[in-house]
Amino acid sequence: MTPRQFLVRGLDRPLELNAGDVLVFDGRLCHAGAGLPSGADAHAIASFAYAGSGITEAMLTHTFACD
Repeated sequence: MTPRQFLVRGLDRPLELNAGDVLVFDGRLCHAGAGLPSGADAHAIASFAYAGSGITEAMLTHTFACD
């Protein structure tokens, strides 16, 4: 909904996501949110959706440490 940065293990720099972008990936990928881009509103908003089989309550309520 607003610009964001997204970290993925193995990438040299954060992915830059603009308002309206959609990023689809396997949730087991080592990832994290990053700081807001320069000039971004401090009240940034994002939406997350989980799909597929095997989704547990723990997946929805906890941040995972990457191995």
